[in-house]
Amino acid sequence: MGLIKFESPDELEEKVKKYLGKDYDTAYEYIPYYFRFQKKDENRLHFQDSVHWPVPLKPIDILIIQVMQWTYCMPQHLLHKFPTSRGADWRILNGYVYLSPMEVSDQDEIQERLEAFMESARKYYSNWNELWDKRLKEEILPRIERVQNIDFENMPAEYQMIEDFDTMIHDLFKVWEIHFEFLGLGYAAYVTLMNEAKGFFPGMEDRIITKFCQGLGTIMMETDRKFLDLAKLAIELGVEDILVEGMPEDIITELEKSNAGKKWLDEFNRVMEEWGNRQDVGLYFGYISWRENPIAPISIIRNYIVKLRRGEEPLPPKEALEAERERLIQEYVDLLDSEEDKKRFREVVQLAQLVYPYVEDHNFYIDQKFDVLVRLKLLEIGRRFTKKGYIDEPEDISFLTPDEIRHALLDMIFDHGGRLYSYSGEGLKDLIQKRKKVYELQKQWTPPKLLGVAPDKITEPLFVQLWGITKEAIEIWTSPDKIESADKLKGFAASPGIAEGVARVLNSPEEISKLREGEILVCSCTTPAWTSVFPTVKAVVTDIGGLMSHAAIVSREYGIPAVVGTLTATKTIQSGQKIRVNGDQGIVEILE
Repeated sequence: MGLIKFESPDELEEKVKKYLGKDYDTAYEYIPYYFRFQKKDENRLHFQDSVHWPVPLKPIDILIIQVMQWTYCMPQHLLHKFPTSRGADWRILNGYVYLSPMEVSDQDEIQERLEAFMESARKYYSNWNELWDKRLKEEILPRIERVQNIDFENMPAEYQMIEDFDTMIHDLFKVWEIHFEFLGLGYAAYVTLMNEAKGFFPGMEDRIITKFCQGLGTIMMETDRKFLDLAKLAIELGVEDILVEGMPEDIITELEKSNAGKKWLDEFNRVMEEWGNRQDVGLYFGYISWRENPIAPISIIRNYIVKLRRGEEPLPPKEALEAERERLIQEYVDLLDSEEDKKRFREVVQLAQLVYPYVEDHNFYIDQKFDVLVRLKLLEIGRRFTKKGYIDEPEDISFLTPDEIRHALLDMIFDHGGRLYSYSGEGLKDLIQKRKKVYELQKQWTPPKLLGVAPDKITEPLFVQLWGITKEAIEIWTSPDKIESADKLKGFAASPGIAEGVARVLNSPEEISKLREGEILVCSCTTPAWTSVFPTVKAVVTDIGGLMSHAAIVSREYGIPAVVGTLTATKTIQSGQKIRVNGDQGIVEILE
């Protein structure tokens, strides 16, 4: 196949101007120039990252994109010097986030970077758990505690507020540096396993290789066990009917009417304090978390109760997955002739197993806990601004940029210092209303998945393993002849097995309460906010994702079939249709 071209950023920008009309300037006034598409971007591939940003950014979310641009690239380009990748470029178009891989093509530079990368990789892989534990205990957890102890709502309106605000943002950057310090190497180890396994056994399917890491368990999945304990406690206390039969939004009110219900709520709140630091939608500061609105976890607990009532165990037996994993590995070791090959095969498998849990576990502390903590602290400032009359409600803080919040904090401090008259956050309310109007327009717009020109090869490890963006995948997405019929979708065989059932198409975790036990989950992608629904579904299908995406990893841990990276599943499949998911071949069929 020749050069694959998609709509150019310039062409799409013109459409956006027409779509937004007079509101175009409002939509772009807070987007830094370095996140806007440039003429030089025309011949690069850009994909809309609906894994982390499925809906438009609010102004406060510019902060997380700034964090990404630095922390994603710094370890790859400066610390580890990945041979063929400097990381990625971020762009924002009509509120939606696009990424472009920054490949290294010069062979001399690749060789120079390779030597540095191998030295860094050896150091990290040889001391993986020790290095991660050190970062966690000495840097991540102390920063979490430090930000937790900030009280923006009640502290004196003095310069300490500015210092604490700056400290919070600084700590956000530092924990995300650690995030990518390890994550890129984690994916690189899995790429090594894929390449070497296929070298030893030409034609080996991805579905076999993925089994080499199943059953290892992650801290993210511990949330499911906590929710299962809550389901069992509800049955023990006799309040399970309220959870199963009540409307999700009314359940807490009903539970508060009895001592047993209050006892269950006390335990639920305790669990949520530690395990409820999740957001329904991607990586945002402007969206509500489970700790603020627990409808999603309550819906998950409800499904666990339904299974327990039927005498079923909601969570899969880990021992069976472990036994199958070890049997399969030994089977392939025995097929190799030389002791040298056996040793090397075991080494690459063990390396992938070493880093595998981190690929999910870092989410617990960084993507979820720290990011939710920052959101809750921003809401403290929002409540302070509301009391001062700067904004109408605390949530309006999300329609201001970090710089605008900082200036408003200074405004409040100057008032406290006794100046002659107050500006009262002059103009903020009008600015927020204009931005809210634009945001509603942006939500109704559907961004193209891909822009620009596909390169001959994509080697950036996160693009391949996390998002499933490969030249081969792009060819399938753009070539109807690659699929046998309109009722078939092709993606990555992410978790083995075949399942048939009723599809439930969900556009975000906010709709989790619509999912019923035994259905097949079809969604754009999954994030840690979705983890606890996996024990209740027959299979998983996603638009976006690679073999190390969240949906792929968690499906393998629960032993359910999964096909990821279909690109169009949510548009092609409708809720209520019967479908077949073939996780062995990466095919989804619409049966009726």
